Amino acid sequence: MLRGLVLLHGRTSGDAFPAYSGGSILVEGGRLVLDGVRIADSVATDTDLSDGDLSSGGAVTVTGGATLTLAGRSTIDGARAGWGGAIAVEGVSGTTLVLRDRARLHHDRATYGGGAIGALDDGGTIMLRDRARLDHDTAGAFGSAINAGGLIVIRDRARVRRNASTGSPLSGAIEVWAYGDAVAHLRLAGNAKVIWNTSGPGGAGIVLWRDCGTTVPTLHGAPGRVYGNQPANLLLRTGTDGC
Repeated sequence: MLRGLVLLHGRTSGDAFPAYSGGSILVEGGRLVLDGVRIADSVATDTDLSDGDLSSGGAVTVTGGATLTLAGRSTIDGARAGWGGAIAVEGVSGTTLVLRDRARLHHDRATYGGGAIGALDDGGTIMLRDRARLDHDTAGAFGSAINAGGLIVIRDRARVRRNASTGSPLSGAIEVWAYGDAVAHLRLAGNAKVIWNTSGPGGAGIVLWRDCGTTVPTLHGAPGRVYGNQPANLLLRTGTDGC
């Protein structure tokens, strides 16, 4: 456990994983709790952009079946990476991220996907609960707040609000993708809300993306919890490029 720390101006860089992942913290296996911790202005940089910006986890990367919990009003702000501006969830089934007790990710940015949280594989779990918030995060293409497969649970008055995607015309605040035969789920419960987010001209607050396969991501939760998003609240998207 890390408690009451302030981590500023973290930097990591390289041309391959894990060198370009986790600007302040890299969690490989095991469990880590951040309690009342602030991480600010943390950056992960890919020094070889021949295949695009593959850096991930501007502040933190969680991988190898690890569990990361942000609690006690922990915050990450001003973090930047190619994928997962604040936090990247990488790797195998069992890798888990939990935000609770008013934890907040805000003003973070991803060049491509997951302004606050980006999952680069489809087997992990992301949970927001107990008034956790993702707000004022941005992404150049996919998922200004969250871009992920696997299981995403937002509950107990957690909020995803006032995030903005700036590039892709079909982007969303939360993009849930199922690649090939993978299964992906988004669950909203306990007065959780996805509200007042802004996306591309054909996008929505929540985008369910069937990507290169027949499996469609599922959404469970009352539609009244998703409102005020521009230009729409919900979009079902299919993708075939590069399949």
